[in-house]
Amino acid sequence: MKKNDTQFGDYGFTQVGKGTRVSKDSPRVHACGTTEELNSFIGLAISLGLSPNLIPLLLKIQDDLFGLTADLATTANHKKNRSASYIDVGHVKMLDEEINRLSEVLKPSTQYILPGGALPAAVLHLARNICRRLERCAVTLYHQEEISEFVLEYLNRLSDLLLVMARYQNRQDGVEESEWTHKAKEEKTA
Repeated sequence: MKKNDTQFGDYGFTQVGKGTRVSKDSPRVHACGTTEELNSFIGLAISLGLSPNLIPLLLKIQDDLFGLTADLATTANHKKNRSASYIDVGHVKMLDEEINRLSEVLKPSTQYILPGGALPAAVLHLARNICRRLERCAVTLYHQEEISEFVLEYLNRLSDLLLVMARYQNRQDGVEESEWTHKAKEEKTA
């Protein structure tokens, strides 16, 4: 078995892609680490007993997130040695299709949905928030170095899909959604 402790990170540096050493506080490392965090929360959601309709899709997304991490970790110097990025237009299209498929059974919402409900749905809401943070990390990296625009599109769609999945899960569990009611604003003006 390969030794897991490399001790390369003892002094604030780590290796990404094909061995490029970067500071652990670099945008690339933030993005890769946030991808791992998102993947772990999706795994947690799966372990909490999600609707069987969602599990295969989330397992596919977890697999895609490993590819997305590779896209984020590969520096411009090493990209010329790769034929293409892992995340492509097909991945984005698949997320769009799933958003549409799952949305068909949901009532339209005219207000913001408050995160929560059944525990599996609440964890999907949390995963969505982590995905939004990951998207911000990826945008920072995109502005500083070359990464695929499909990564940004994928993350934007994935956060939308995670919201739809949370709503779907609450519906499957018979939990009524809570919408933002503006009551604090109404009370202030009264």
